[in-house]
Amino acid sequence: MGRTRDVSKILTSNTSILSLASASSTYQTKAAAGLTLLTPTSIVATGGSATSSISSTGTVSFTSASAISLNDVFSTTYDNYKLLFVGTTSLENTINLRMRVSGADNSTSNYYFQRTLSKNGNDVQGGEALATTSWAGFNTNTTNTIIEVELFSPFLATATTFLGRYEKVETLATVHETGTLSGIHNVASSFTGVTYTVGGGTITGTISVYGYNK
Repeated sequence: MGRTRDVSKILTSNTSILSLASASSTYQTKAAAGLTLLTPTSIVATGGSATSSISSTGTVSFTSASAISLNDVFSTTYDNYKLLFVGTTSLENTINLRMRVSGADNSTSNYYFQRTLSKNGNDVQGGEALATTSWAGFNTNTTNTIIEVELFSPFLATATTFLGRYEKVETLATVHETGTLSGIHNVASSFTGVTYTVGGGTITGTISVYGYNK
């Protein structure tokens, strides 16, 4: 009986070890399928008093910029990307996105998008823009704005598409607005970077770009 109990313990121990090894393997697989924070090769902040920097992990910080450009952040390594902006604007306005390559914005009239927004759950609006020079309409203000963009196939020589959403707070916890945008750059072009511009005033905040691991 003693020996039987000993063997039982060994089998239980081995089973536990195998379970842990399997869990570890599963975790590593999921991690490999996640997001990787990327570092642009360079950034350009424009505006009278604009400053900018890149952290050791890749997050871009900037203050008082009328536009902030990230160069060479899209590549063959990843097909799809997540872009996170957290910041404020000096005036209540809109932040707009343009694709970029070889250190220059693409400002052709090939940007198309749809937009919906809801303010305090009461005012719901929608609309579209055709053949514009940027994806526009991420509303912002001086208190707090969060913009999340999913960007699909920017580096591939195909049409680039996106899904985006924003949340802005006007007066903390009492007045806020949320909106969604989606659209396409309808020319089969390869892009390596992106520019955030503001419709008026300046923007201050951070931008992080993540690649979806293949």
